[in-house]
Amino acid sequence: MLINEDNISYINITDTRDKVYGIAYVKKGFKAQLHFHKEPEVYYFIYGSGKLTIEDQLYNIHSPYKLTIKSNEIHAMTPITDYVLLFYVFSKGPFDKINYNYLPSFL
Repeated sequence: MLINEDNISYINITDTRDKVYGIAYVKKGFKAQLHFHKEPEVYYFIYGSGKLTIEDQLYNIHSPYKLTIKSNEIHAMTPITDYVLLFYVFSKGPFDKINYNYLPSFL
């Protein structure tokens, strides 16, 4: 099911107990809230450039690019270009069982 929220749309293509594969379309202006979760996550930047923070380090990421976010690392991403297209992977699912822990700060 396609989820549309403020400046972000995403869909989980595969959503099982063993894995979650999804695509996110993130528009410039998206207010990314810092968060963490137990499950490691892999981002594949397919299109665009974004500002990404992982554990207080700020990076400018340009597609194509792959990165792994480790278990419980605090992170968030917001586009620099008009939009970013991301493919994301969790090695454990289902998606609705992934416990996102949000901090009060935004990127």
